[in-house]
Amino acid sequence: PAVLDKQSEAEFRTMTEALPPFVSAKINRFSRAKMLRVAVPLFASVRSTRVLMRLSQCLVQRFYPANDYIFQSGEEGTEMYFLSHGVVEIVVDTVAKPFVVATLHSGSFFGEVALLQQTVRGASVWSLSVCEVHVLGRNDFDQIVRTSEELVRLFEEEVFRRAACTTAVQIHVEESRPAAAVDSAEERPA
Repeated sequence: PAVLDKQSEAEFRTMTEALPPFVSAKINRFSRAKMLRVAVPLFASVRSTRVLMRLSQCLVQRFYPANDYIFQSGEEGTEMYFLSHGVVEIVVDTVAKPFVVATLHSGSFFGEVALLQQTVRGASVWSLSVCEVHVLGRNDFDQIVRTSEELVRLFEEEVFRRAACTTAVQIHVEESRPAAAVDSAEERPA
């Protein structure tokens, strides 16, 4: 589990391998749920360990190199991501140029907007460092949110907060452009 250092993790695996498989599996699910609660601040308030255990079972680990897109604006949103290690930038396209609206660190998540709203990606995510993420696919996401009103509420609150922040940044960027750039942008064909 991610909450343990390497030596403790090796000892943990040795202990759980000696247990009957059904007990070992349950302990592993519980420890992954605990890791989610500790590593992702959004989940600290989730009361149901069972929901977190179900969520943790669905996650797939992936690695992305530094300076690479994890996904790009306009792509179909089929997954959301929990950032275990690394740093990413959330980038939105503006008339003037791409603009970084947020820098996320370990413990953050992204990609939930497209899943909740069933739309294409509204922003790109760029890795600034090597990143370890845990990925939740659309089918698993849909199944989990159908059974947990608490998670739906948490995700929707975060989507609303992020949308308000993105809108404020876009307005600021557009208002900061020189008048000549605004005039030429308005003259471009659609």
